[in-house]
Amino acid sequence: MSPTFDPRDDLACCDGLETVTLSSPGGESATEVTGALRRRAERHEAEPSDGKYAAAEVTWHLPAAQLAAEPQIGATVTDAASVSYVVLSVERASLGGRWVCRSRALIVGGYLDQRITLQQATWTKSPDGVQVPTWHDVYANLPARIQPLRGDIEMEYDRRLTRVTHKIFVAQQFVIDHTFRVRAGEELYRVLGFEQPQRIDVAPAILVAQVSGATV
Repeated sequence: MSPTFDPRDDLACCDGLETVTLSSPGGESATEVTGALRRRAERHEAEPSDGKYAAAEVTWHLPAAQLAAEPQIGATVTDAASVSYVVLSVERASLGGRWVCRSRALIVGGYLDQRITLQQATWTKSPDGVQVPTWHDVYANLPARIQPLRGDIEMEYDRRLTRVTHKIFVAQQFVIDHTFRVRAGEELYRVLGFEQPQRIDVAPAILVAQVSGATV
């Protein structure tokens, strides 16, 4: 007599299963999951960056019997190669037998191939009453990718200035404002803003302006 097929255990019939680690959004807990299935793997450029900033989209199928609860949005699935995928959506399939997690890995191929330092100014008055900044390092030697966006020619006090606006991709979020600047080697950049401070599906980015011929 042939065994009865149970669709709730259909992952057991698949080849290419993997062992992964499912971690909670804050990393407080982690569960090893055997028999995970990777599907719909796709890699693409996430932002214009000469191919440096890429994203990998993967749909993970996880056996529900190995998990105490539904995977949370913002949780991470880490594979055997130590690549972590952020869970963006979750649905239950196969009569409740598995969790289907659409996920994305943002840091692919070492695209943060440059180093920056975030500096903050403290202001004092000179003897003639002019405000003078003193800069000190707040975050040093951070991995980053400095991506030029556009270049404009401006006139300031009868001097011709080239103002180049950049987007600097970083691996973590920071609390920064207009009192900060970015140093990358000998180059200095004014901080204009910060992108994606609350999103999990994209990398944070600092918006800056580099000015030639003027004090930053």
